[in-house]
Amino acid sequence: LGVVATRELQAGELILCEKPLLAFDAGGPFWLAKAKRQLARSPQNWRRSILALTDAFRGSQKKSLKGIIRTNAFNCYLGSSDMVVCDVASRFNHSCNSNCEQSWNDDLSQMEVYASSDIAAGTELCIRYIDTRCPLLERQQLLLERCGFECCCSVCRATCNSRSDKRRQRMADLAELVDNESCRRPQELLSLAQELLALYDEETLQAQTFRMWACEAACTAATELGQHAEALEWCTKALRCAELCHGSEHEEVRELRVRLSLL
Repeated sequence: LGVVATRELQAGELILCEKPLLAFDAGGPFWLAKAKRQLARSPQNWRRSILALTDAFRGSQKKSLKGIIRTNAFNCYLGSSDMVVCDVASRFNHSCNSNCEQSWNDDLSQMEVYASSDIAAGTELCIRYIDTRCPLLERQQLLLERCGFECCCSVCRATCNSRSDKRRQRMADLAELVDNESCRRPQELLSLAQELLALYDEETLQAQTFRMWACEAACTAATELGQHAEALEWCTKALRCAELCHGSEHEEVRELRVRLSLL
């Protein structure tokens, strides 16, 4: 299964918005029991939709709710234990250079999918299931452990992965510093953010979330360096990336608008 564009799509276009079939906190030892109780209380057509989803961990056994959740659930936010299972969003396949991004809209309690770039009609629409800023073997291991499959996207099928692996390993190293702004020397932070953005371009990585984080870090660095015009430019770029991957009214977009107004 998968999702294909039936017409041309523009970067930032909203492709899908849907309410989750299941929504629960996966933290703690009793998350599965909570999910089972919620499933039992769900309308019959919802239960059928959930149980029709793929279980990549079933092997020769019958499908299980745990396997379905492991295969299809989304984290609402990075590092959050809040999880949702959706019907249509779960049909989007993974790519290590995805052309779409999923975004949880907390205000409306719905999952949304946006085009990360301009997309031609007939193109498969893919999202990413993991942070793809890491080498091939690491990506394959993560996807196998977390999602139960071996990735065969165009990036992973490429005959020469050594240069891509070097770029993605460097991305991982830089992202650890830049995404969390843990490098406290502003000039160094600015240089690292710029290098990270250049690597995204070299790798043609379309994920707007990654670019947003790098631009935010560059804005922080430029502000600390007293470079007002540059800080405005970086914040404007971060806001544009946020709008492309979250829409115009997402919480992160609103926060960036406030940040821009204060510069």
